[in-house]
Amino acid sequence: MNEETKQKAGLVYNVVESVILAMSVGLMVWLSNVVINHGNTLASQGTQIGVNTGRLDKLETGGSPRLSAHEAMDDRRIEGIDKRLEKLESAVIALQSAPGELKAISARLDALQTGQYRIERLFEEHTKAK
Repeated sequence: MNEETKQKAGLVYNVVESVILAMSVGLMVWLSNVVINHGNTLASQGTQIGVNTGRLDKLETGGSPRLSAHEAMDDRRIEGIDKRLEKLESAVIALQSAPGELKAISARLDALQTGQYRIERLFEEHTKAK
């Protein structure tokens, strides 16, 4: 090889080496940026996990005030429904026993009517006898 070819080869080598070195530096900067962004994301997720863990611990130990209020309201509604159901059951029982009571009242009225007819007949016989 002659001297001029060696010089051109050296220049090409230096240029290629510089381009590769620049690409490597660019790749390293990009990779570092990706790692930093990923670290920030993980840190924010870690913070959010810590906050949510605290909330869960609070719910597990003390319960939720909103849920407790909702549960209390439901309990009051259920108690009201139970009272109305008891009244309804007693009304149904009263209505079921009513036919028997009505028959007994009817029998008493029949007996009173029969007795009244007898008294009227005896009164008429007594008044005719005078």
